[in-house]
Amino acid sequence: MRCGRCKFENIPGQKTCIKCGAALEIKSTAINIYPPRMPSWKKSLRSALRWVRQAKLIPQQNVNFHFPLWIRDFFSDSFWGLFLLVVPGLAHLVQGRFKEVRWYFFAWLALILSGLFFYGSAPGYVLLGSAIGVHTGITIRYGILKDLPGAGEKIMTVIFVLLGLTVIYRFIPRVVLHNLTSGYASLTIPYYKVEAGDYLLARQGPYQKISLPRGSLVLIHPVTLTSHGTEVAYSRDVGTDVVIGEIVGLAGEQLQIVDGVFIVNGQMLEMEKYPVPQWLRKVDFSVTVPDDSYFVSMQYSVTAHNIKLNASYIGQVCLVKAGDIEAKAFMRWWPLSRRGFIR
Repeated sequence: MRCGRCKFENIPGQKTCIKCGAALEIKSTAINIYPPRMPSWKKSLRSALRWVRQAKLIPQQNVNFHFPLWIRDFFSDSFWGLFLLVVPGLAHLVQGRFKEVRWYFFAWLALILSGLFFYGSAPGYVLLGSAIGVHTGITIRYGILKDLPGAGEKIMTVIFVLLGLTVIYRFIPRVVLHNLTSGYASLTIPYYKVEAGDYLLARQGPYQKISLPRGSLVLIHPVTLTSHGTEVAYSRDVGTDVVIGEIVGLAGEQLQIVDGVFIVNGQMLEMEKYPVPQWLRKVDFSVTVPDDSYFVSMQYSVTAHNIKLNASYIGQVCLVKAGDIEAKAFMRWWPLSRRGFIR
């Protein structure tokens, strides 16, 4: 086989020239001069982005945003700069140092959103606690520790910042969402898909001035009564004193419990919507609801020593004044499988 470069005759089958080393066989490959076409959805997306850039709705890549110098000087390493630390990364953004904490900020954002989504459960509290820890790390990177000489002072500062942020996280939601609260259901009500121990969201309001309809799920702080050897207390299975009961009787109505069923003004109520709590199912009870009160059905536990539960005990724990109702539940928040608005 003749070499195309030096014209040397090589042995048949030789791939390179023995004399000059040139390749004797050149593999030819077909070249496609027509590249694959762009998908239609990418064309639409690129056209939209091109229009956004031309309309200057977003900053160009070569444009860098900076706060005015007097703003940076005012907040730089001063007392007022500490207020910026309430928002993670804001102090760094003002100083043009956001790049230092950007990954911390995204981690904090993911934790806080996940914690709010799972709020009311153990994982939710863990996520919110982790968000506070990341926020503390961002705060420390701002430069608070740089002038502290000893390790003891630094540790105490970290603890102080952590406790301070915990207090802020505890009370800021009450300022932003001042009428939003929560509590645990004390009853299982199939009609509302609510089970005892469910975590419900509620809206606060001046309910002493508003007439609430029958079936409303309301948040109250239940009482414990002890008299003549009988104790009537809220069942603490959910481990909280903030519980939610159901309004069954309205002001001026005659309410009875007969054979484990609520009867209002002589009409039997639907058991699926107005279940009688376990502690009242063996009691025949009758009461006229006062003008300024509601009959709120809740699950209590009763400890008695050879004394029959009477109407006095039931009335004192179930007849709730309108002014003592703090909020009305509107949403099942936890567990996640039954999350949704209460119809």
